[in-house]
Amino acid sequence: SKKDTTLAIQYFQKATELDQNYAEALDLMGVSLASKGDTLAQYYYKRLLEIQPNNADVWYKLGTHYMNIDEINRAIEAYTKATTINPKHSDAYYNLGYIFTVMVPDYREALTYYSKSLKAKPENNYKAHYGRGYAFEMLGDVINAEKEYRKTLALLPIHKPAKDGLDRINR
Repeated sequence: SKKDTTLAIQYFQKATELDQNYAEALDLMGVSLASKGDTLAQYYYKRLLEIQPNNADVWYKLGTHYMNIDEINRAIEAYTKATTINPKHSDAYYNLGYIFTVMVPDYREALTYYSKSLKAKPENNYKAHYGRGYAFEMLGDVINAEKEYRKTLALLPIHKPAKDGLDRINR
């Protein structure tokens, strides 16, 4: 509930005041504030990155926060940093693909990132298969779009966007 979140934030804040290097509390503050869309979240993530500059997951969380508040260039920078530190960070690659699909349409660029997401996590990565399918469809490559949509549905048969994609290209 809203009251619980507010109370939790107060505890995390107190913990970070008592120990300014309390990594877990800084992380939880960032996550809690980001979930509310509070731009103060980035202060806590950046503070944590001063302590743990090579923490790919914190860079990923910072990227997600930036993406959610439409700071696209900062999101791209943070996700890129996450993948530089951890080349197997499939979610960061996926989110870069999403940015280049939805926010800054460049479907060739999106394909590159979805492919990197699949390379980093080949198993059960239905989101990246769907992203590739959609990017292929937008580029007019219906053969590869259909293959990717079918791979998505093989992994997650109830994936409605992939079913819709197949319907669109079969029309």
